[in-house]
Amino acid sequence: MSVADASIRHVTQPSRAFPICTADVVCPHCGVFSAFEGPAAGNYAVVLCLRCDKGIMIESDNLRLGTGQKLVDYYPKKSPTVDPFVPKDIAEDYLEAQRCFLVGAWHGCAVMARRCMHSVAEHFTAAGKDLYEQIEDLKQKQIITPVLSEQAQHVRVLGKHGAHPYDTRHNELKDLGIDDAQSALEFCEYIFDQVFIQPEKIKASKTRLASPQN
Repeated sequence: MSVADASIRHVTQPSRAFPICTADVVCPHCGVFSAFEGPAAGNYAVVLCLRCDKGIMIESDNLRLGTGQKLVDYYPKKSPTVDPFVPKDIAEDYLEAQRCFLVGAWHGCAVMARRCMHSVAEHFTAAGKDLYEQIEDLKQKQIITPVLSEQAQHVRVLGKHGAHPYDTRHNELKDLGIDDAQSALEFCEYIFDQVFIQPEKIKASKTRLASPQN
């Protein structure tokens, strides 16, 4: 068994009591594909994310010195989550995109992220004959900012690469990797935050302000 979103880079033995394992893992704490480092013993290592400084335990078939070690599993794993303010149909698609990511299905992740963008456009009844025009319409209506529009367009393009091996001119499209899939998820979250989450938080804050004090 091995996991798609994690790998051991190498094990070294500096002037310390234990060998040091360096691995690349999708951090279950900060959600970023990051380098981890920490002491190894036998088939296990306790390593810290170099981005958020939180730890996980990784299991290998043999954490010998050098490179090429197989990462069998790690604990804990990141669980798919979505903010409750995101509409149910879009939330379900986003959870599926995350599940694709966790099993290393980068193309599937990008396709589901694109589906999320399409659903966002439909949610706001964006005009246009295709998703490109719908995203531009959301920008013109100031539902999303120009930066978020660019991110949404990029998710659209990533989804096209994930769904099709060739474009309409029979040019071969790029195979996607973990960085592409992670970008698709992050851009979805930025857009969800602006169009669904922040408006509800503002509404709740205004409601509290307007409520009579005891």
